[in-house]
Amino acid sequence: MRDKVAGLSTPVVAVDVPSGWDADSVAMRSDSAFRADGVVTFTAPKLAHVFGYMTAGPVVVAEIGSPDTAVLSTGDFVGRVRRR
Repeated sequence: MRDKVAGLSTPVVAVDVPSGWDADSVAMRSDSAFRADGVVTFTAPKLAHVFGYMTAGPVVVAEIGSPDTAVLSTGDFVGRVRRR
């Protein structure tokens, strides 16, 4: 997958996480993992969105109607990710 994405001339936007990344860590779980030009995720950012290198561009959190109680955070990193 990495080779196919690297050869594209258009921006690549990942939904939730780019292929090959572990959403709960900052690690790539596959040799074919790639960095997206941007990421759209839902409800709240995951650890990998904040501390990982899965994108060189923005991480946008899209609202899908999840209640605030669905997100439990012990840090203030949620406010640092651009919400849409």
